[in-house]
Amino acid sequence: MNGTLKSAAEWREARDIVRAAGLQPYEKPAAKSWDALRACNLLLASVPRTRPVLDAGGLPDYSYISSWLAHYGFSVDVITLGIRDDCDAHHGRVRFRRGDATRSGFADATFGAVTCLSVIEHGVAIEPFFAEMERILAPGGYLIVSTDFWETPVDTRGQTACGAPLHVFTPPEIEEMLTMARKYRLHPTGIIDYRCQEPVVEWFGVHYTFIDFALQRWPN
Repeated sequence: MNGTLKSAAEWREARDIVRAAGLQPYEKPAAKSWDALRACNLLLASVPRTRPVLDAGGLPDYSYISSWLAHYGFSVDVITLGIRDDCDAHHGRVRFRRGDATRSGFADATFGAVTCLSVIEHGVAIEPFFAEMERILAPGGYLIVSTDFWETPVDTRGQTACGAPLHVFTPPEIEEMLTMARKYRLHPTGIIDYRCQEPVVEWFGVHYTFIDFALQRWPN
């Protein structure tokens, strides 16, 4: 965790590992198997299967990490604004429902971990998001975030995705975000590696990569 996707070889290796485990790899973009696998591995190593997990911002036909975690014994909720208000569907140990990551409606300290993969770049209000994550995570729980990234600013003027301007984060923006997270007792699990090599992700003609980071919810 806590670094960038540096090459196409890295996401291809992650995809092959996912396939070898008998799980569904991501397809559009295929590079999503990289951050999802890293998140899954951290949870398998660090979170008891007795603690429920939330995937914030997933979709029923796209939140493959939720099915992976359910396969390994976790009970998983998925909330997203991308489904109808009356949608509340179970797929095995995974429950999908409409919900907002900045005001989820779950009880305090519900989750042992929250994954939020390729979501915050789509217009999420960052401070309310961290405040809500602090509230719903149990002490010691993990928040795993991935997002679009490049080490220098990328021109995305005029580009929109998921109803919001397309945004590719830079190192100063991530650092500002982590400073804000610490206000809410969410602390990085390690030093962030901001180095970039290949712009292996392409969307709407914009080229960049992914970054991920894990935050742990401290007791006080």
